[in-house]
Amino acid sequence: MYSPESIFSIHKNEKQFTLLYKQHYPELRRIAYHILKDSIVTCEAVNNVFMRLWESNRFDQIENIKNYLRRAVRNEALSLIQASKRHKIKVEQDIIASICSTEPSAQQELEGQDCEKKMKIALDKLSPRQREVFIYARLHGLTHEKISQKMGISKHTVNEYVQEAQKKINHYMMNCFD
Repeated sequence: MYSPESIFSIHKNEKQFTLLYKQHYPELRRIAYHILKDSIVTCEAVNNVFMRLWESNRFDQIENIKNYLRRAVRNEALSLIQASKRHKIKVEQDIIASICSTEPSAQQELEGQDCEKKMKIALDKLSPRQREVFIYARLHGLTHEKISQKMGISKHTVNEYVQEAQKKINHYMMNCFD
């Protein structure tokens, strides 16, 4: 059970944190967007930083909170980029394996290589998070709920990523074969 002092402390920290969030969110969002160039991933990066700060319960102990938050958002954005690069190679291998899973004839092999290149280019046009979600959904067959749990994002965001990725890939592939 909480003591009256701890309840007051939590309430006080909650007010401070809310004020801190409202005060710094717009600038932190601009910083993250400058690095990520994706509004959904930008919001995710900034919110991840604030969640970790809240969970650490030490935001009132940091001397220069503005610089701390700026650096934390930059680091989070760069971490998201690095994570997406690590997944990119595996994703490309999975896609290629799924597309080319049967024994092709010589003609089919040439067409398949061309298709592989085009599919790789189409995937490169996706944002890192869109690509990751698309791979989980289409190649690994995960449900949107499982993807949201695995990646720590909402089912709605997963759905948006999958739909947008599918549109981009379809558009690119259709233009390639015209």
